[in-house]
Amino acid sequence: MGIYENTIDYLHDGDNLRHFRSDFDDGTDESNTLARVVFGKENLATKGKSSKTPLPLEGTTAAGDSGSGVWVERDKKYHLAGIASYRHYSNYGGQAGYVNLSHAAIAEWLKAVALVDGVTFDGAGVSN
Repeated sequence: MGIYENTIDYLHDGDNLRHFRSDFDDGTDESNTLARVVFGKENLATKGKSSKTPLPLEGTTAAGDSGSGVWVERDKKYHLAGIASYRHYSNYGGQAGYVNLSHAAIAEWLKAVALVDGVTFDGAGVSN
């Protein structure tokens, strides 16, 4: 598991917001794949608003990263927002998918089973 940054470019299953995706950008239109396609068994054409601008530590998941946490910073605290689930390629233009832990059903499950000493749940993810 590495530490990297990326932008959430696509909400998969938009009605339920259960998954989100990012693409591995290098600043070119070619690597900004979520602006035009969602990779999968059958590629889904999209007219996304995906950013092609890479972040300073732009990266993506790689083999073996499934199950690792996706953290977001909010109010100077880090919150667990998702879990790495899958990837379609690890090179520029590759896409990674994550389980959205802020979905209401998942949030309720987390609240019921994942609370431990020193960890709080605020509805936007788990923080410490």
